[in-house]
Amino acid sequence: MKNPFEQFNGKETKHKIEALGGAEVTLRELSLADNAEIEALLYKEGFNDDGKPIMSITNINKAKLMRVSKALVVPVMTMEHLETLSLHSLNAINEIADIVNPRVDEGN
Repeated sequence: MKNPFEQFNGKETKHKIEALGGAEVTLRELSLADNAEIEALLYKEGFNDDGKPIMSITNINKAKLMRVSKALVVPVMTMEHLETLSLHSLNAINEIADIVNPRVDEGN
């Protein structure tokens, strides 16, 4: 009998990134452990009295870079390497981040 959870094993997919001149990158789906590490960084500052997380822009940006670095299979880019890139790399980083963690319209 096939394990029904096999469908959730991370897959790798190839994407052409417009902000990189159409260069192809290989991305992997993030695991639950990856997501937990990213969320721990996002919610590192704790929560307000009303239960809403205290978010710092620094941690939000670091979480985006962590998400992109964990997802990139080809080329391999560490978070530390991404942090050293110029501001001109932001469009490419944002494009990859949107693929890895697509925004969902609340109206859907």
